[in-house]
Amino acid sequence: MNSALDLLTTIHRQGYPTDYLVARLRARSKTFAGRCPAGRGDEAWLELRREYSWLFRQMNVSLRKQLAPVFFYFELRNLFAALRFCAGADRDGLHTTLDHSLLGEQLQFVLKKDQPFTATLTGLDTLLSRYGFGFNRLDHIWQTGDLGHVEAIIFSRFMEFVQRQNPCLVIRHFLQQLLERHHLLLLSKRQHWQLDNSRSTAAQPFSVQQRLKRSLERLTRQDQAVQQDPARLDTLLLRIMLRDCSRQARSSEPLAMFLAYLYFCWMTARDCGIRGLVPLLNNVQIEMELVT
Repeated sequence: MNSALDLLTTIHRQGYPTDYLVARLRARSKTFAGRCPAGRGDEAWLELRREYSWLFRQMNVSLRKQLAPVFFYFELRNLFAALRFCAGADRDGLHTTLDHSLLGEQLQFVLKKDQPFTATLTGLDTLLSRYGFGFNRLDHIWQTGDLGHVEAIIFSRFMEFVQRQNPCLVIRHFLQQLLERHHLLLLSKRQHWQLDNSRSTAAQPFSVQQRLKRSLERLTRQDQAVQQDPARLDTLLLRIMLRDCSRQARSSEPLAMFLAYLYFCWMTARDCGIRGLVPLLNNVQIEMELVT
């Protein structure tokens, strides 16, 4: 059976022992924020890709295999951005987005190939179907909807793919938190804009739908502004998850340390981009959006 590692760039080196890397990360976590340029979103995301690439290449084979689903989850941002540049025939933007990306060689070949966008989607669909994502007619979805629908399908199929991989408990919990955030944001937006909720919840068991509604009600009581602005919910969920990752990183489980570091770097890059919105937002608004 294919693993998430097959979706990422091929690394031939053996890497370092886990304990050695844990010690390196403890020292490196103090410097990443300084290396991430505040207020310059594109450069911050490039620094993040460099950091992820560096860490992935330092890992031993066992670590890379265990953490591959998490690395690919974070690479989805690059994949979706690359698709939008492909749709707009922006070759410069495409190559910038894939600079230091960990997306596998075959995925990057499909994205970089000079061809009509429908052919890119068909090639991507064919490639992902080999890894158990199913053949989803992404070109048809794009032609009858928009890229948001294409991204939603890829995200959903990836999460199903990862669940079949049966990752270890700490990684399964981490990915489940990310998936729950995704569902809560969808539910919040649909309630806020009074949209039909049946399509987004049809595939979910009734018990899951009820649990999500209870979670959203609890979070709304925790921060009343969540009810008026779904974006506030996202910030709240990101802060909760950062606290949870930091707490678990203090355990003796090395994987928890790696997850906390990956998540901390992601949130730092996000916050650097938000600080670049100073001309559009006032300082109070920006502080409300920051996570780290």
